[in-house]
Amino acid sequence: MQLRLTPEQNDEKREAELAVKEVEDELQAETDESKHDALKAEVAGRKEKLTTLIEGFQVSTLQKHLYCL
Repeated sequence: MQLRLTPEQNDEKREAELAVKEVEDELQAETDESKHDALKAEVAGRKEKLTTLIEGFQVSTLQKHLYCL
């Protein structure tokens, strides 16, 4: 089944992806090694939020699909 997002869901997904990229870019640019662990943890946390968001969209889509059967 193809996951089709609403415009609002697309916006949420895009914002979450940009949040991940923002910290990944910061990590790449950071020259102070002492800040790398904190930034890596922040990247991991934001990726987790993105994954949770997408999984929520998938569950919602599946529920709607099953409800229509």
